[in-house]
Amino acid sequence: KPSFNAIYITNQLPDSITGDGDNRYNVAELRDTTSSVMSKMCHPSKKCNVCGTEFYPLPYAHFTGNMFSTSCGYVRDLLPPKTFETEMYNIAGDAFLAHLRTQFTTELFKFTPQILGLHQHSIEHWIGGHPYLKPCDVAPMSTEIL
Repeated sequence: KPSFNAIYITNQLPDSITGDGDNRYNVAELRDTTSSVMSKMCHPSKKCNVCGTEFYPLPYAHFTGNMFSTSCGYVRDLLPPKTFETEMYNIAGDAFLAHLRTQFTTELFKFTPQILGLHQHSIEHWIGGHPYLKPCDVAPMSTEIL
């Protein structure tokens, strides 16, 4: 039903963007991320249609741990995951060719399968692939960086 909520939880955190280390089965991080996504504070609303622990717009729209809460209506409007994976593969090929033709540079983020959303990494891009994404997160903001 479109008005119902859906929560996506996994027991395997994606590798870090840099590829350094392996975050799989980090119990403390899994517990914190799962608790955040399942909390009463993390529900879709008029201002937010996908909620997670921490949202990052770069290098692609994603949530920490690839766990989130959203509405069934939002998920219904996404491409099916396998179709999305195929589309990401096509887009990555186009991006790589444009890069080879020096139509743009990749100095900020290097092309990696995770950044491009290839193969198993496409699922990390999937929830952020909606044209009407309005993300919110429930992580406390650190004032140390301000």
